[in-house]
Amino acid sequence: RTRALEAFAHLTGDLAAQSDPRVFVRRAQEVVLSLLPPGYALYYEQDGERWRNRVQVGDVRNAALQAFIDAGPRVGQTPSVDLPAATQQPYYQDAYARGSDTPQELVQHVSTVASLPVLRRGEVVGVLVAAMFEGRPWSHTDRIILETVVSHLGLALERAESVALLAERTAELEQANAELERSNAELE
Repeated sequence: RTRALEAFAHLTGDLAAQSDPRVFVRRAQEVVLSLLPPGYALYYEQDGERWRNRVQVGDVRNAALQAFIDAGPRVGQTPSVDLPAATQQPYYQDAYARGSDTPQELVQHVSTVASLPVLRRGEVVGVLVAAMFEGRPWSHTDRIILETVVSHLGLALERAESVALLAERTAELEQANAELERSNAELE
């Protein structure tokens, strides 16, 4: 577990090599899944009245469930995503409430779910969902690891945003400097 967390910390610290936020989300999902029994991980962002799955790791083991996820569950009708987004707190379900988010017949094989809000500068930008096929309660250690990974993910997203803004500002300054040099050359 320590090596997995260290690998994620190393990736998030190396923004010079990678600044695509979805790469960080995928790596966080991979770390989470490497520490848990078989399952899958989703990363939802709100898009109007729907939750859109932007990054997924793992097979949901049901084509109709995948189609439902891809269509985007409705905001306000998806407690596993709505609650952590609204409260900014993790939502652990030792026994997944089948039918509360998804048609019950599509998730009979899903037993345990954790949904964690991803915060960037104190605002929810997404919700990471880890679903396990095997039923077992979330241990104190599981919760610490999940919350640590998601906290590091939020920090990585903040840094990636800062790097992108810095690159944008640098390009603007370079363009302004080039225009100024052109104007000065025309005056001479």
